[in-house]
Amino acid sequence: MSLKEIKKKLLQLSTEHDETRDDLDGLKDAEFIESIAIQLIVDFCREHHYEVEGYPFQMEKEVPEENHEYYFSQERDSLYINRLSLEKQDVLELNWFFNYHFFDMISDNPDGFLKDVELFLDCMGHIDFKYNEDEF
Repeated sequence: MSLKEIKKKLLQLSTEHDETRDDLDGLKDAEFIESIAIQLIVDFCREHHYEVEGYPFQMEKEVPEENHEYYFSQERDSLYINRLSLEKQDVLELNWFFNYHFFDMISDNPDGFLKDVELFLDCMGHIDFKYNEDEF
């Protein structure tokens, strides 16, 4: 899928996201819509064979299949997208576009958004791509 097609889908999803209610069910709906948007970006990265520290391709081989559901989490996918944003302009553009249209207080341009990405990565320091069998 092209950048333009993904951006179009992200805009559609952001409209749905904006229309969610301000209650617990609405919060669940918003989180579900966000997960779909993140998955679109992850799929784009996978289509381009982008990898960070063996994630996701090498890790698919290393992590036992029965642990895939737990290992391949939205948290790791977010880390994957943000790490790639530091080196891949197309991923930075999609990541910024998603965040700009879904959340408040995001920089008006992808270059300014890089500071947000670096801050996010500092906060995610406890997460990595290593597989630790004891976690599961």
